[in-house]
Amino acid sequence: YLISKEPRISVHGVFARRPEVHQQIKSDLPQALIYTELEQVLEDKAVDLVVVATATNTHFDFTSRALKAGKNVVVGTLANFCFPLKPRMC
Repeated sequence: YLISKEPRISVHGVFARRPEVHQQIKSDLPQALIYTELEQVLEDKAVDLVVVATATNTHFDFTSRALKAGKNVVVGTLANFCFPLKPRMC
């Protein structure tokens, strides 16, 4: 939500696996694509920044995959619970 309020950032798409949230995304961000698989996000050359806002048990996997795909990543809790794992991400 907050990222959509930053005027220098445009939301290109949202990754959401659960179909029941797609309508809310369309309502809140009508210009945004809806991705149902992370690979779609990572393969999209128009995506510069990935904001990981998922269950914490997915943060390491999603963040490391996005970084390996050459994306910039923002994730709020990674440093709080997996500091020893961070060197493995690069």
